[in-house]
Amino acid sequence: MQRVELEQDQQQFKQQISELKADIASLAAQRAALEQENHCYSPLVQRLGKYVGFGTAGKLEWVCFKLNFKQEELARLVLHPDARMNGVATLLSMVPAHKPTATSETTQHKMERMVTENPPALESHIRRVYQSLIEAEQQGRG
Repeated sequence: MQRVELEQDQQQFKQQISELKADIASLAAQRAALEQENHCYSPLVQRLGKYVGFGTAGKLEWVCFKLNFKQEELARLVLHPDARMNGVATLLSMVPAHKPTATSETTQHKMERMVTENPPALESHIRRVYQSLIEAEQQGRG
């Protein structure tokens, strides 16, 4: 019975990794298309769109953020497969297994860094994405 469950867990884990890889490939293609489209505009429109978060530049910033997020998620799953619960990666698998030290970055700090590094138009999206990770991290400690 345990062997069957283990095989199912491994299959689900492999499926989740392949889905992440497909998402990453799709986002990379979207990013390339948006970058090409964005180069058609003047530098002023590009900067303004990036800062305010509208048009092609705004879409490009959002796609780049999602792409980086998915890549980090895939890296965590591949580097820490033992953090899965019953073989299925959960939000807890995206939280570092070790306790944060002065040199490691907590999810809260990473969210704040991402907010400052990205255009203001993405702030609400970034906070929404990281909020579930922060809650999972807090539950893991509690």
